[in-house]
Amino acid sequence: MQLLDLPLEVFRVIVACTVRKLGLGQSIKVCLVCRLFADAFLDAIITTRVIEDVNESHSKMIKIQYHHNVIARYLHHRTSTDQSDVHPWIATIRDTSQMLAQYTKSEHDPAKIELLERSACSCLAANKGETVFKELNRQWGYPILSEGGIEANCLTVAAWMGDMDLVKLLHKGSDPLAFFGRPSWAAATQGHRDVLQFCLDEGALPYEPTYKSGPNFALHRSPLAAAAFMGRETIVELYLQQPHYRSEMRGDGDLAVFFAAQGNQVNTLKMLLDHVKAKAAPQDWLSTVDWALICSCRRGASASAKIALDYGADINETDRSPRSCLQLAAISGSAPLVKLLLDAGAPLEAVDTLRKRSSGRTLQMRRYRDALFEAKRRGHPQIVQLIEERQQVLAAGT
Repeated sequence: MQLLDLPLEVFRVIVACTVRKLGLGQSIKVCLVCRLFADAFLDAIITTRVIEDVNESHSKMIKIQYHHNVIARYLHHRTSTDQSDVHPWIATIRDTSQMLAQYTKSEHDPAKIELLERSACSCLAANKGETVFKELNRQWGYPILSEGGIEANCLTVAAWMGDMDLVKLLHKGSDPLAFFGRPSWAAATQGHRDVLQFCLDEGALPYEPTYKSGPNFALHRSPLAAAAFMGRETIVELYLQQPHYRSEMRGDGDLAVFFAAQGNQVNTLKMLLDHVKAKAAPQDWLSTVDWALICSCRRGASASAKIALDYGADINETDRSPRSCLQLAAISGSAPLVKLLLDAGAPLEAVDTLRKRSSGRTLQMRRYRDALFEAKRRGHPQIVQLIEERQQVLAAGT
């Protein structure tokens, strides 16, 4: 009997057992390489709660922190199934959805309530990112601190859904930092330009006033950067225009470039690079375009890496580890990106010097394994072949 001929429930049990045995990292790899079973494995990763193992190591966090839809599915599973000792975050999702159902006069419509719950889960997943797993693994969550209480939560989720009538009904003349994020951030992230314009006209700031610089990837840090990551070109265009673009947004502009690169959003990345190049000092421009290449290589985003190279990014730039562009690309598992870098002349050797072209800074540090070792260790045979073929070409040339 073939696996697909089994009764559905038996098939699900087998997949769930396989996921428990493989663990999170290998199960996600199955989702990527085996499209036939991808949905079944992803469902099992969530329903078995193996996905909560993401906190065990940073390398596993990298695999899902860019995919808020996966986190949203996990949140909705918890919202639908948790019965006792309900976590405060799950209770907030339920309460917000029920309140929205009352506002929309659909409290007796299960399908509508489920839609509202899914929207709330999706919004929260994008705003909180992988911290969802760390928080929901606690027996008792931290107190939920936000402006405006449940009405502000409802307003942000309404903005996330793009429901202009509901936004106008709930709006109190401000842009509160609700548990789900600010309404303007939600509208920008989802690409609802009419809702965002309404929020801006009503006094919302075009940047996040509580933003603090830091290395961590998080969509909530900037509405412009979140829109860039999602490829919301009309939203990015709106933010870059007067009167919305302000001097306070200079850091947001650079951050948006990096997020667009990680999101592999080619047109958005071009728009932002053109904007930064026109306004930045030469050294600041070099720093931005070089780091856009680093971000692309970390994410395995070959299209945005090509754009960064076309705009003059340095193939020899390193991240802060330091790892070279080729090392990062090999770790990401993207064979097209590795080929692009090799064709652009990326060195094969591992680096032991942090290098920043924009400042001329170099710093001797530890040496990590080279790209070939990383590709072999992580099971990327196409990348191994590409690098070994390049080694042979170089050896023949000498």
